[in-house]
Amino acid sequence: MTASDMFTAISDGRAAHVAAISPQRLRYWEKTGLVTPDVEREISPRNVVRLYSLPRVVELVAASESSSAPPRPAATTLQQVMAVAAE
Repeated sequence: MTASDMFTAISDGRAAHVAAISPQRLRYWEKTGLVTPDVEREISPRNVVRLYSLPRVVELVAASESSSAPPRPAATTLQQVMAVAAE
């Protein structure tokens, strides 16, 4: 992740929201190696901060659209992803 990407990185919860998946599904995908956060920092044994860059969020959106999960409304356009990241 480059320094400029740090300004556009979003939390795992927000990344899951943009991809229209549950945070639990995102964590499962992390455990199975389907996706990897760009930044992962352990604050305490029970608190780990995970950040995703915008290119990684686009990958999450693509993965969620191709998964067998029931379809849910998703922010799939780049403009929608950028709007969520700007919040």
